[in-house]
Amino acid sequence: DAVCTFYSKDMSGFKYQPTDYYDQLTMTQLKKGNRKLNKFCYHGKSLSEFVNERMFKMVSSFSLSKHIRMTHESLTRAVTIDKLISKTLQRLHKNSLLNNTFLALFGDHGIRSGKVRPTFIGQLEERLPMMLMYVPPWFKNKYCSYLRI
Repeated sequence: DAVCTFYSKDMSGFKYQPTDYYDQLTMTQLKKGNRKLNKFCYHGKSLSEFVNERMFKMVSSFSLSKHIRMTHESLTRAVTIDKLISKTLQRLHKNSLLNNTFLALFGDHGIRSGKVRPTFIGQLEERLPMMLMYVPPWFKNKYCSYLRI
């Protein structure tokens, strides 16, 4: 069986664009010689805030946004993403955007190196993925048989 991901350095990509918004190309372009971009910030905002603002400006049917830099190398920066995700969810709810939205939040793993790695918490970080799924209430009511797992 073949395995396919949204991004791979070794592959040329999809023949047809699979998303309405995908931030990998944006991040790649920002990294090319841009003096206003550092490892975590762009124009005075975190890269995650920048990505979320761009996503909200677009009317999408599918969006894939990654927030890797803030958590891949540090346990302490996760609080920044927590606040951003909380604000994003509140904004989606306030603007009634969750009525027509399927929302999936994934976390593949936490930090996998450094001093924390050999500790109990480090082993949990390495091994525990996360997936949260939001399905609009109307869809649950109308198609409940499809949601049984």
